[in-house]
Amino acid sequence: MPVEPVAGGGSTSKLSPRNWRVPTRLNAILLVPVLVGLVMGGFQVKGSIDTWNEAKDAEKTVRIVQAAAEYGQALLNERDLSAEPLLKGDRGNEAVLKAYAATDAAKAKFASAVKDMPKKQGLERRLELFRQEEPKLEQVRKTAYAVPETAKKNLPSQAGPVPTEEGYVLVQHYLMQFSNELGLGTGNVTSYGRMVYAVELAKAANSLQRSIGTHLLVRPNEDENVRKAQLVA
Repeated sequence: MPVEPVAGGGSTSKLSPRNWRVPTRLNAILLVPVLVGLVMGGFQVKGSIDTWNEAKDAEKTVRIVQAAAEYGQALLNERDLSAEPLLKGDRGNEAVLKAYAATDAAKAKFASAVKDMPKKQGLERRLELFRQEEPKLEQVRKTAYAVPETAKKNLPSQAGPVPTEEGYVLVQHYLMQFSNELGLGTGNVTSYGRMVYAVELAKAANSLQRSIGTHLLVRPNEDENVRKAQLVA
């Protein structure tokens, strides 16, 4: 036998909202905005977490840039302070040893900073380039301002103090480039990173002038072409 419809077209199912008790209906009505609030709140929490992670990465980047700048400045100071003693052949000079120690301390600080480096292609690429150049520092120190055999034999040569000056540049230059990653979490490196990079370039240029000037005053190169090149530089 067919079931006769209930008068008024209502449903007899207990799951039908029409058959809910008044407290149940009120709770259901209140539950809707709560669920919406939870969903929207979830989006806001995720956004806050993303912002927090970006801020942490920005802080780590700043620490790396700062450590790189200190390491680079230590290299410039080492070249400045060791130039005169080494040009005079005084390799055990106290000023030289102190300069080496200061650079080594800055090197250790930088190595510690990059251990927790954010996973960014720019930083990783610059670190890889720097690590290819950094080992050359020890060779620069070993042969710093030494008189090459060709010069001793009065043969034309571009060697001597010039490779020392340029050797420090090669290592320090890659440290300066880390500042180009300084966006402070905004993605805008033009206003921040490049400004810092420009300042570091100016400091490096002044240091190179002091190094070349010291070379010309303490032990001028006997090769006229080298001397002219230094004057131009």
